[in-house]
Amino acid sequence: MNSRRSAMSGSTGDGPVGGKMGIPARNLDDAILERELRQMWRTREDTVVNGGAHAIRAHTDRMLELEHEYIARFPRETTAEPGRTRRGARRRVAS
Repeated sequence: MNSRRSAMSGSTGDGPVGGKMGIPARNLDDAILERELRQMWRTREDTVVNGGAHAIRAHTDRMLELEHEYIARFPRETTAEPGRTRRGARRRVAS
């Protein structure tokens, strides 16, 4: 039997619920990755305001893992608008 099950089953073979940080982002399907990322964004303020240093660090690490995976999977959707880059801002000022 394959030791890696689907993300929905909650186990990747890395221990209970995929280890300390949950299922590795690379093993999540697209819909679950997006759901997890949105949940991290929703809970960010509460974690920073009410969490201890360890909670903030764990939240940041997981959020970055999910964000990097999302950017890798969806490069078109995550390309910066030209006006939001440093070069684009300089062009606006020069005009």
